[in-house]
Amino acid sequence: MTDKFDPYKVLNIGRNSTDEEISAAYKAASRMYHPDRPGGGDSVKFSQCSDAKTLLLDKQKRNLYDRGGWEAVARYDQMKQAEQARQMKCEPVNLNLKVSLEQIYRHDSIPIKVDIPGGEEKFQMDLKLDPGMIGHGLCVEHRGISRPDCVTGDVIIHVELDSSRTQFKINGLDIIMEIKMQIADLLGFSLQIDHPSGTVYSITGKYENPDENGNMVYYFPTMGLTGGDDTGNMVVCITPDFSTLSKLPKRVVQDIQTLLSQSRKYESSSSKAIDITEKALSARQMRSRMRPMGGQQMMINGMPMPMGMMGGGPQDCKVQ
Repeated sequence: MTDKFDPYKVLNIGRNSTDEEISAAYKAASRMYHPDRPGGGDSVKFSQCSDAKTLLLDKQKRNLYDRGGWEAVARYDQMKQAEQARQMKCEPVNLNLKVSLEQIYRHDSIPIKVDIPGGEEKFQMDLKLDPGMIGHGLCVEHRGISRPDCVTGDVIIHVELDSSRTQFKINGLDIIMEIKMQIADLLGFSLQIDHPSGTVYSITGKYENPDENGNMVYYFPTMGLTGGDDTGNMVVCITPDFSTLSKLPKRVVQDIQTLLSQSRKYESSSSKAIDITEKALSARQMRSRMRPMGGQQMMINGMPMPMGMMGGGPQDCKVQ
């Protein structure tokens, strides 16, 4: 701000002027001194008018000027700048961490050790994984970049599922596998599902009991991820790939058409909606029949598996 001038004299007002009077005086003076005024203005006076208005409309600075002149205003500005510097954080350090589904399932601890830009110390910690971290930034405060002009910055760790190592996707605590199946395989298929616990599941069957979108959905309660006291589900969604239909022999196409017709009739009976995901398995897609597994109890590592599956009968899934 320009010093060594009297803001009241520049605007031609008294020391008891109101804010309205200050604003009106500034408009008149700025028109008079504007550099683009016909006949020429005064750029120095124009700048002083702007500084005078800014000062006098700030009640705190106006009071300081009235008591101590421009020196008091300058000391105040320096103090505010120092305070803002103390409150300002250095820019954050962003770290990207890809982890496997098995690591998330087990809640593994991942050792992290990286260099901090501009510093001699390394950032290091053991990060205990939790499903809630996926897709979100975990902020570790005041462990990042440090400079004298600002507060030590944060380290933000972005945890992502390594999709190259699994067919599953994560939605909350649910683990979801979406499979596009060739049309010819709908007459009879067998799938191997590698669960992150290490257990391998086999799903066998044919195209029957689809949901309203034509998908077969197998739903395994409490076989997803754990978080706190909650446990998610494992969901396998099989989507027919009709793009290859024209390449199949006519006899196979007729068999598939018969199968699809029977499935639609079967699916038209009463069904129960179950909410599982927000995308492919939304409430509309999950309207499919849920049936107990024929009274048979599956055993996993000596423990009974929860009953209930969508998409088929007890012969359709077994543990290997």
